[in-house]
Amino acid sequence: MTVHVSLGDLSFESNEVLAVDVDPSESFAGVPSDIAESAGIDQADRLLDVYSAIINRGCVCRADMDQIKDLTETFPSLAKLFKRYPINSFSVEPSNINYEVSTEGFARTAYDAVVNALRDVLRFLVNNLSRLWKFLTQNAQRTAAVDDVQNKLADIQRFILEVDKIMSDTPVAADYAKARKAVMESERHNVSKSWNEFRNFVVTRPADSFELIDMLSGVLKVSVPAFGEAVETLLTDLTNSATEQDVMAAVAKMELFQTPNGKLAALSSKYGYRPGQIRIADNMTPFHANASFIKSIFRSWSNHRMDISPEAFSQAVVSQTVMNWGEVVTDAVRSSSQRTERLLSKINSFNENSLKPGMDQIYSTVLVPFFKALLSIIQGYTLMEGCLGELVANRDNAVISISKASLNVAKDLDKFVRKNGDHLTIGGKTVLASRRRAVIAAMS
Repeated sequence: MTVHVSLGDLSFESNEVLAVDVDPSESFAGVPSDIAESAGIDQADRLLDVYSAIINRGCVCRADMDQIKDLTETFPSLAKLFKRYPINSFSVEPSNINYEVSTEGFARTAYDAVVNALRDVLRFLVNNLSRLWKFLTQNAQRTAAVDDVQNKLADIQRFILEVDKIMSDTPVAADYAKARKAVMESERHNVSKSWNEFRNFVVTRPADSFELIDMLSGVLKVSVPAFGEAVETLLTDLTNSATEQDVMAAVAKMELFQTPNGKLAALSSKYGYRPGQIRIADNMTPFHANASFIKSIFRSWSNHRMDISPEAFSQAVVSQTVMNWGEVVTDAVRSSSQRTERLLSKINSFNENSLKPGMDQIYSTVLVPFFKALLSIIQGYTLMEGCLGELVANRDNAVISISKASLNVAKDLDKFVRKNGDHLTIGGKTVLASRRRAVIAAMS
């Protein structure tokens, strides 16, 4: 019985979705490493620091005004203050000269800064969410295609294992073992060219990597809509505030988001995060600290180049299982993107004219201490979203690399089998012919 069917023409390259690796760094494309690098936020931060210093000292000096003299174009009320009271009208040493007029001017200017910076920060959040969801959505087809590789890969693996079983009981068993070892090593070498600790993690610890995607997407699904709701409530409460207590109550609701989500805290702890042992910035919220720790772990994994071990590679080639990630990612995108659209609409409709007159100093005094915490919370979400994109890209790349390697191994072993077909029994030939047809059908 002569079997003419072969695996030689099969290739994952024919599927454009799987042809090229995705660069995980694209999930952070255009995102500053620190949200405070934004020019508007930096300007507001400078102004609020000077304003706080003046209020705390109870006096003002020329050096205070020098620090923010270049901000007059950004803040018209500050330009009016400087026009009426030039820098030289302030004393060199801290004093009460022009203190009242400066604090009055600063109160309005600081309020403008808070409103403008708050709007910038929230827009940053929405734009970054939208950009991240776009990255994930554009790769949703790829992730779904990677999930679908499972059926193809399973047939390839069954073919390899069947060949191993049948060829081990032939006169050319030793030659087969040698040929198998050579093709395995060749494919392992090719895979190792782009291998790192991240890819090794998702291949050798599939259950842990799925736990990561499930937990990260779960944190975003639960916390992003809640955070969006809280931001909308904050803006509404600020609009309706009539007293300092009202403003403080509005801020207090948002401060709840400084603490990490329970799942995020558990995940960080699992990978070694110990708050008492890791130094963090004074203005970094616990939520931000936990997200930053996860990002540092991912960065370390991505930067650690390594070869996949012969044992891990051989095991993956014949037994790698592709878990379904597409539904998890799609669900996270769907549940969170709906909130970002509403949030953007709310932010765009928010302006200082909606706020009660005469509340300038109260808004500034109460919001200044919370301002950096708000920035830290936003940074935490930025890191979480980027981690999700990075995890998905690395998982997809790893699965594709192993799947292509498995197919190449199967093709080379198929060549050996066909070349040495005379040593096979009729039953062995029949079984392998059936396995070949299954692989071809799965790949077509």
